[in-house]
Amino acid sequence: MADKLDDFERRLTLSENATRSLKDSVELVNDQFDKISAACLKNSSSIDVLKSDIQNVTEENASLHDACSALNDLNKSLKADLVYLKCRSMRDNLVFTNIPEINQYRDGRRFEDTENELNKFLENQLQIRDVKFERVHMINPARNKTSTRSQPRPINAKFTSFL
Repeated sequence: MADKLDDFERRLTLSENATRSLKDSVELVNDQFDKISAACLKNSSSIDVLKSDIQNVTEENASLHDACSALNDLNKSLKADLVYLKCRSMRDNLVFTNIPEINQYRDGRRFEDTENELNKFLENQLQIRDVKFERVHMINPARNKTSTRSQPRPINAKFTSFL
């Protein structure tokens, strides 16, 4: 009976140790589960915030896309209007070519009296006198000292009146 009692005590001690170990393991798993549940809850709220942010960005993107399309349409319309206005404003212009450029110097600076040269050309070559201009100018930029040009620049002239 003493052997049975010793055996029973030994088995009871082993059971208590196993129960304690099992209890510790369950507590560890419970703690980990609580941490994971808290992290999951935190991630879930973060995901909800991110979903809301994505929805807002999507709506803003759609709005910006619509605004960009409207601006592109307006830009096309304005470009067409600009071309039309340029054509209308230039319809009173004449372009003269192959009139020699004569550079004059005053105070050490070079300048071109384009209107005077055009008037001389009209009087001498075409026998047209007393022409009034709103504006006369060379079309291309003036050449610098190192560049050479084979032909004179064209002259754009806008006349004051037409008869």
